[in-house]
Order: sequence, then C-alpha cells, then structure tokens
Amino acid sequence: MEGLKRCKADLKELAGRIRNGKSGRKPRFRDDSNREDFGRLETNRFIYRHKHIAYCQLRGRERSEIECPASPHKARESAIDAYMEEYRDGNDVCLGAE
Repeated sequence: MEGLKRCKADLKELAGRIRNGKSGRKPRFRDDSNREDFGRLETNRFIYRHKHIAYCQLRGRERSEIECPASPHKARESAIDAYMEEYRDGNDVCLGAE
C-alpha cells in the first residue's frame, strides 16, 4: 500500500507543477515561481502520463481502460515498467496488473 500512496502523492505534485507551468504561458502571470515549471511543462506532462498509467495498472486496470487504444501517441513501455518497479510493493500489486 505504501507504494501506491507515494505514487499518488507524486502525481498530485506533478499536477500542481503542470498547472503552474500552464499559467506561466501567459505574460501577465510570468514570475519567478512559474518560470521553472513553464520550462519543464512538456517533461512534467510526459512523466505524469507514464506514472498515471503505471499507477492504474498497479491498481489492476487494463490499458484499454486507461487510454484510448487507437491513440496515435504510444506510451513508452520502458518508462511505464520503470515506474511500476519503483512503486511496486508486494501488498498492493493486483493480480491483473502483470
């Protein structure tokens, strides 16, 4: 259970950074607090997407339930596998996730 809690906390933090980065695109909101998040917006989006897929799969969801199967942008499987290993805990891995 600890791995899923850490993953959920990381996803919440990334979501905040993405929000800050998006508001940093507008000139009137550009200040020092948003500038770093704006520069890393695409990276944060990439990391969030792959951590979210790993989180859902650890909870037992199928990939077709998480993303549209016909999506033209394929997720990087190596990144998803790495995040699943990082957050995998013997107590919280569902049988359908493997």
